[in-house]
Amino acid sequence: MILLNKQITIQLITAYFCLAAGLTLSDASWGNTAGVFPPVVNEGHRSMQYRITIDPELVKRLLDDDLDFITCDRLSMAEDGSMSGLHGFGNWALSFNAIDTSQVLIRTSTFGVANSTYVHPNPIEIDQSIRIYLDELRSNFSIDEHPIVSTNELLAGGSTVSILIDHAYASTGLRPLTNDIKVRANFETKLASLGNQETQTWYNVSTPFTDLNANQPTEITFTLPANVSGETTLRLEAETMGTFDIELTQEDTTTIFIIDSFSPIITSTSPPQNEHLNLAENRTVVVELYDVAGFSEEDIETYVWLEGNHDANQNGNADLNERVLLEHILSKNGDTWQIEFYVNETGNLEGDLVRVFLEGNDRDGKSIPLNDDHQSHLQW
Repeated sequence: MILLNKQITIQLITAYFCLAAGLTLSDASWGNTAGVFPPVVNEGHRSMQYRITIDPELVKRLLDDDLDFITCDRLSMAEDGSMSGLHGFGNWALSFNAIDTSQVLIRTSTFGVANSTYVHPNPIEIDQSIRIYLDELRSNFSIDEHPIVSTNELLAGGSTVSILIDHAYASTGLRPLTNDIKVRANFETKLASLGNQETQTWYNVSTPFTDLNANQPTEITFTLPANVSGETTLRLEAETMGTFDIELTQEDTTTIFIIDSFSPIITSTSPPQNEHLNLAENRTVVVELYDVAGFSEEDIETYVWLEGNHDANQNGNADLNERVLLEHILSKNGDTWQIEFYVNETGNLEGDLVRVFLEGNDRDGKSIPLNDDHQSHLQW
């Protein structure tokens, strides 16, 4: 780095011609820093790595623009490999960690034949704002068979989740070298319930506070409750006793998923269970179920068994090979699912049974339980 001062213009020009003529300046010309000061001394780097040159164009610029000094950069045009990455980094970056101030002034000093000190008048703002954010939520129990949990994804109750939390300065995105920040995860489950309740109930649980790792992400593992079902919101919480200002935004620290801990429940049927009815050639049958996880159309199959038509061995039981597959319509309203189909009872006699079977699982792998006699899902 070469510093030129307009007050010694004549001396600089003289020094330039001395160098051009091959003359040698005093030993001070190989001083600690790069610069030119009166008397006629051109200081170079103490390591003897860089030869001293004076550019007449810089002298002219000094005079024309009435400058106090010119600072020359030896890094911008440096050849590849001439300086290690760590050496180059040290030339332009400073780290202020846990500093108890919001502003810093830079002072530059030179030491040699002439000493000079310059304090930059404009303060540098020190960023103390730390952004905490949820980097990733993972679970090996996701129904989507992918470890990364996406928004509104379904997780089985009792699943283990891995919460990856990171932090960085709000202005630069760089992590502080150290920190005194603690974080925890809060889980707020809006409990699913049958029917319309006047008051919504919640199930809340939190992890213990955990120290954020220094200069790297932090992982928290947690086992979800196995006795609740419903929409669950994960929120991060942070605290510090130090100088950092913690920045928590809903977008950065919140995600929503679904917990399902229970099997589907048959809430109503038409016709009702064990009802005595007249024979019908095209009876409409509707089965309503309550299930947080829900169903896919291809996951449910509907079978019917007519005692008068299908009991080939006349044992009164609906054997697997005697059931007949029917087409059905699947619809939903919130967590209520409806399966609708039609049954032709022709061939049955008065008093003969009709049994309906719903085969398959919900999206969480739970099957639909049989009715109280464990013979079918619906019979009349």
